[in-house]
Amino acid sequence: MKTEITIDMDNEAFADAPGDELSRILRNLANEMRRGGDWIDVGDDGNGHRALIDANGNTVGFATLYS
Repeated sequence: MKTEITIDMDNEAFADAPGDELSRILRNLANEMRRGGDWIDVGDDGNGHRALIDANGNTVGFATLYS
């Protein structure tokens, strides 16, 4: 099993404190995983995908769980 996380930090939410915003997004992902949040399956490959959202509500990346 493998996880890949991709985050585009080229937007306003990262302008003032990029490290703070990145850590907030990763904490949210970790908390969702700990609570057993659903991964959105795409296709028949069995891989799960989760959108990563910045403080302004924009999708800035995805976490993929490869089976």
